[in-house]
Amino acid sequence: MNSAHDPQTKNAALRAAFDLAEGIAVVTSNGKSFFLVPVILFCKSIVSLLDNTGAMTILYADDDNDDRDLFAEILSALAPDLKLITSKDGAGVISALEATDSLPQVIVLDMNMPLMTGLDCLIELKRRTRFAGIPVVIFSTSGPRETVGTALENGADEYYLKANSYEALETFISNLIMRYNLSA
Repeated sequence: MNSAHDPQTKNAALRAAFDLAEGIAVVTSNGKSFFLVPVILFCKSIVSLLDNTGAMTILYADDDNDDRDLFAEILSALAPDLKLITSKDGAGVISALEATDSLPQVIVLDMNMPLMTGLDCLIELKRRTRFAGIPVVIFSTSGPRETVGTALENGADEYYLKANSYEALETFISNLIMRYNLSA
């Protein structure tokens, strides 16, 4: 059994993130508590797999061009060897995944997108066997308890609220790289 998928490892990571962030429980479902923590911390760690080319890949979907460009700029500065695929909506995510043999190590989704929302995309990803194992991180301005709970209940690995600063986005991406073992 992979240690990242071991329940004790997951629980320890959740406890550590909660303790460090002094997080707040936002939803309880099926006896599990989910936490909303500041964007600088993650609640779960997942071991990444290399794609067929050896390049680590993040797929990022957001309908805001400026957000996509800024994400790409920061990622390139922090980890120039990482590959970034972007999409302006959930339908583009599904199309991009269907068109490649090399799956990303993590998918980052905004919730509010045209054509196919982040939630609809998440549900479709988890429904398909080929994509169901890819970790999905929701990174959105939408943060009501119901939205967070629904995303987590439908298979999101993590849910983070976007901050309105370059430094916060840089920290989010840096932690994304670290938590999902995306550094070379």
